[in-house]
Formats: sequence, structure tokens, C-alpha cells
Amino acid sequence: MGNDQEAERADADVLLFGQRCMSMKEYTRAAYHTRGCTSAKALFINIYSRFLVSEKRALLEWHNEDSTRMQPLQPVNKEISDLLAEVENTRKKDPFLLFLKALFYARMSRADDVRETLAESLSAYPWNWSAWTLLGTCVDSSSLLQEVLASVKLPPNHPLPKMFQIKILNELQAASETEIGLCDHLLSEDWFPKSLWVMSHRARALYGLTHFERAEEQFEKLMDLDPDRVDDVDIYSNILYTLQQDKKLTLLAERFMKKDKDRPEVCCIVGNHYSMRGEHEKAVKYFRRATQLDRTCFHAWTLLGHEYLEMANAPAAIESYRVALAIDTKDYRPWFGLGQAYTQLGLPTYALFYYQKASYLRPSEYVLWDGLGECYEQLAP
Repeated sequence: MGNDQEAERADADVLLFGQRCMSMKEYTRAAYHTRGCTSAKALFINIYSRFLVSEKRALLEWHNEDSTRMQPLQPVNKEISDLLAEVENTRKKDPFLLFLKALFYARMSRADDVRETLAESLSAYPWNWSAWTLLGTCVDSSSLLQEVLASVKLPPNHPLPKMFQIKILNELQAASETEIGLCDHLLSEDWFPKSLWVMSHRARALYGLTHFERAEEQFEKLMDLDPDRVDDVDIYSNILYTLQQDKKLTLLAERFMKKDKDRPEVCCIVGNHYSMRGEHEKAVKYFRRATQLDRTCFHAWTLLGHEYLEMANAPAAIESYRVALAIDTKDYRPWFGLGQAYTQLGLPTYALFYYQKASYLRPSEYVLWDGLGECYEQLAP
């Protein structure tokens, strides 16, 4: 520790310049000026900057394959293994270098290594929410979530594990009244009484529990506190769509189109608006626009698949759902959508597999069991 503090003092001017370059998104300059530095902070800036440059290069190469059969589902960064080796060779236990190591492990689909490395990083410095978010990508069940939480050595009353639990169980569509209680605890005067993030996740948990009216009420409170907040407003539009609140959905779409029409969440609101009106081609246009603005927008790809199903375009729906699953396999809706698409194509054997996956992820959803029953009926001799 002492040697690293001395190295950090020696690198102080370069660190300040590197941080300034990163804040201006001049990553190549940040990497160039921090080369040769030995402090943990400088190494993080150097390696992370080069990673971001390589990500941009991989994205450009990926777009060069647009509209060709050779284009993979996601960009491929060929420099990950070299960057990982460089981090491993530092042999430093800095929590941010450990986070970088876990990030590279994640790109190589080494989930066990990701969980182990991030547990060490977060035990040393729990306030890195990016590390918690990355850890969440390697948790695909409630039982694994409990194992992961036990591996992070933090005091039992620390708020970050509670926030992580709420986030992951919402993603797993497995939130319960326990998570609602955790949200209420975090919203108490002792913690974060005005946290919009916690309020939003409380609304999402209520939505997952099919308490649609209570979820709508929570989102309305949130919108009163911050009328211009775009995050999760697409989830609010899903609730309004489910409740058939066409007037509220129309007003919401008009309001946010005036504020920021180039956010994927806003495009999803407008897509839901047109879908409710039965104008599926216009809905597809806006959901497609959302995927162009953010190729990792899971909800947009899923909703796009739903619209293609409504238009009886099963091949396009299958393509959309597969991209959604490349982003997140933990949500039951793309699996269910694929089951419906293959049912539409008259392929019950294929549909059965996807209905089984969906029902495993969401056993309380009766419509999934209806789909399974139909498949078994068609396959009966």
C-alpha cells in the first residue's frame, strides 16, 4: 500500500491530466500520457482508456458488416485477452483494477471468475455501482443471488446489497413483498427518502407482482417529483398499456416527444402508443428506432418482436427475440415470444422448448402453461 501511495504521488500531475482527458472522452490521449505510470489509479486510466478505444474500433468494424450474413449479433473486441493479461500481470489488489479484470472476464464468458473477482473488489470498495451492475449480469437465479451476496463481505445493514437484491430480483421477474419492504426501508428517513431510483424499482416490483394500479400510482408520484426523468418511463408506458389507459399513454408520448425524442425509452413510449391504437407498422418504426439509438435496449427488441407477431411476421419476430436474448436471457418474455412465433409457424416441437424455458423463469404466469398445453396437445399421437 505504501509503495502505491508513493507511486500515486509521483504520478499526481499525469493522473490529473489523464482524468481530464477521460472526462472529455479523449481516451487515446489519456492512454498515451499515462503510459509508463505505476500507480494503481494511473494503470486503471491507461488500461480502461485503451479498452474504450478498442470498443469503438470493434463497433465500427461491426457496422462495416451491416446488412450482411457475416455480421455477428454483437461486436467482437479482439483485444480483450491482451488487456486481461496486462491487468493480471500487475498483481495489484486495487478494487478498480479488479473491476477491470472482472469486466474482461465477462467479455470472455467466464462467469465464475467474474463473480469471484467482483466479490473481492466490492468487499474492498462497495460504492462502485458499475461493479454491482456487472455482477448482476452473472446472476440468473434467486439461489445464486443469495450465494453472491454472501460472498461480498459487508456489514449486514449496508444499503448497497439491499439495492442490488431489489435490482436483480426485478430483472429476474422474481420480486416479492420482501423486496417491496426493502424499498420501503430504503425510502425511510434514515436512508434515501427521496431516491428516485428506489421509487422506480419499487414501481417495477409492483408491476412484476401484477399490482398494476399500485405501480401506476408509484410512477405518478415519481413523475411529480421529477417530471423530466426519462429513465424507466418506458416501464411506466407498459403499465399504462396493460391497464388500457390510452389517454394517459397518448399524453405521456406527446409530452416526452417534445422533451427528448432521441432517447430509446421515449421511442418505446411512442411505439406502445401506436400499438394500443392497432397501428402496428408505426409501432415497429419506433421500436426499430429505439434499437438503432441503443442496440442493447432489451425492452425495445422484445416489444419489436411482439409487434411483428401482431403482424403475423414470425421470422422477423424470431430475429428480434433472439437479439433480445443475446442481451439478457433472464427475462421470460422473449422466450415466450419465440414459443408463440414457432406456434405461428406450425412448429410445436420448437415452440415447446421455448415455452418450457419461459415457464421455468416465470412459473406463476398462467398463459405460459396454456402455451405448453397447446404444444403437448398438438404433439399427442
